[in-house]
Amino acid sequence: MENTTGNRSLDFFQRANSAYLDHLYSVFKERPDSLDPQWALFFAGFEAGYGEGASRPGSPALGQSNLADGVSDLVHSYRELGHFEATLDPLGQARPQNPLLSLAQFGLSEEHLSCDVGSGTFLGPTDGTLRSLLDQLRQTYCANLGVEFMHIASKEQRDWLVARIEPSCNVPQLSSDERRRVLDQLLAAETFETFLHTKYLGQKRFSLEGSEALIPLLETVIDEGAALGIDEVVMGMPHRGRLNVLAHVLRKPYELIMSEFEGTTPWQESEGDGDVKYHLGFSNDRTALCGRPIHTSLSYNPSHLELVDPVIQGIVRAKQQRRGDEGQAQVLPMLLHGEAAFTGQGIVPETLSLS
Repeated sequence: MENTTGNRSLDFFQRANSAYLDHLYSVFKERPDSLDPQWALFFAGFEAGYGEGASRPGSPALGQSNLADGVSDLVHSYRELGHFEATLDPLGQARPQNPLLSLAQFGLSEEHLSCDVGSGTFLGPTDGTLRSLLDQLRQTYCANLGVEFMHIASKEQRDWLVARIEPSCNVPQLSSDERRRVLDQLLAAETFETFLHTKYLGQKRFSLEGSEALIPLLETVIDEGAALGIDEVVMGMPHRGRLNVLAHVLRKPYELIMSEFEGTTPWQESEGDGDVKYHLGFSNDRTALCGRPIHTSLSYNPSHLELVDPVIQGIVRAKQQRRGDEGQAQVLPMLLHGEAAFTGQGIVPETLSLS
């Protein structure tokens, strides 16, 4: 079995079906005629390639006969499984080591740490030793940001992500101006929440506190989208952080948001107060960093918040069709979810299935 680099690799069998593969190999050694012909050919080719006395295909010792194979499989496995060891616990509790990422799984050991093994298919900087490669892989895939993308069916998309993740070891390289802009956005989001909590103490408030990074994230998506030719962004989101997004992403005037807290807006006389302001939408034209105009809108929410998801999909589909063949590259849907709503309401996976 060959991988995309041309190296012989039994990585898939080793990690997922090693016990079963060992059993079949034992049967092949004792009663080859009893196996399916395709399996018999597979094991015959295995022995022809590795020699009669080769270790069983499921054995971790197999990689020792070819260090390059083990290193290539190591890189692939960190791309696939590294997020299971990412340090995501804010309290600092270490996650248990995933046995599928142990060196022995690839026919490697600590004795190889000082060996010059190159970087395999890893695109980040290393000094050529296995120790350096392992350190860079853990920095890239097991640090404070987990990345899970190997389930994507498109090889082109996976390669695109790898080319942007690995050279920087998954640490964004921001210029001084970009850092200041992100800081300004974070300070604006935090100050806004602090003011609402101080001015309207006791009122129902679905704060963004603790997730202020959402604001620079959305700003980046809009600015990058505009640079790629997006003309319009249609958003749907829950209560949490909605006022902050309205104020700092869609540029809804502070005065209008404050009047909704004060109860002086015309619609509150007939519709009541409470969380009505957290169901309201807004639309606005703005200029992206690249200088292109872009229209942003946040749709009104129904009482069951996630029901807005298929509504957004329908709105965007209609806008795209009206624009003709280029419409899909010009109108972007953007949906946000609470962590519980994502799995707790069937409408979310149903909407994802529309894709």
